[in-house]
Amino acid sequence: MVATSSMIVMGCMILFSIAVPVILGIVLWKKYKTAFPVFFIGCATFVLFALILEQILHTIVMASPAGDFLFGNTIATAIYGGLAAGIFEETGRFLAMKKFLKKYYPNPHNALMFGAGHGGIEMIMVYGITMVNNIAYSVMINSGQMESVIAAVPAAQQGQIRSVIDQLIAVQPGTLLAGGFERISAVLLHLAFSVLVWTAVTKGKTMLYPLAILCHALVDGLMVIIAGAGFSTAVLEILIFVMAVAVAVLAFFVWKKILTAEEG
Repeated sequence: MVATSSMIVMGCMILFSIAVPVILGIVLWKKYKTAFPVFFIGCATFVLFALILEQILHTIVMASPAGDFLFGNTIATAIYGGLAAGIFEETGRFLAMKKFLKKYYPNPHNALMFGAGHGGIEMIMVYGITMVNNIAYSVMINSGQMESVIAAVPAAQQGQIRSVIDQLIAVQPGTLLAGGFERISAVLLHLAFSVLVWTAVTKGKTMLYPLAILCHALVDGLMVIIAGAGFSTAVLEILIFVMAVAVAVLAFFVWKKILTAEEG
């Protein structure tokens, strides 16, 4: 049985994953007069470049002769996965800002609005929808329906479903809450990356675009290595948060010294 307390936390995390981007967008709009189209373009950019184009690449690579090596070695996975995420997401950011957001350049806070959309839709689609699926599975587990579900799928997928069942039965509420904390770190990273790329586009500091790619690849790659090293969930989340703060400090420096320097 999946604990009722875990299911309650899953439901809270669904609401949390929706509330964070919505509240962040509203605060930026109300306080800094940012534009909601920037928020939604940020959302669309993540969907197109991270969930569609990047996943197409992964499918091709996994089917290629290099797939077994890249996805069977932790260091290779970290390098490949980090670079893929960095290149696709930061290039998407760069192109969207350059092609569709010119009229919003005068307000630098739109960089944060873009990051709120980009990171917010990731929070909803990656974490929130996962929690929805987890609740659905949990209800079926607790009502005894999972065996019929398992019997209806191909044998090759049954092991994967049983693994999900085992994880849900064993999961603790604290682990689910830690996942929400990780999403906060991810949103902070998206805000920081958006500032770097926005500055690259609007101020002609083009080297900030590859710097954003490098920082993104480094963070994602280190996450894979740290997770593979067997650290506890708490240690992993703390390290991710530290990395997010480090990139945010870099973005703040760029914000003060370059992006808004002319405004004093």
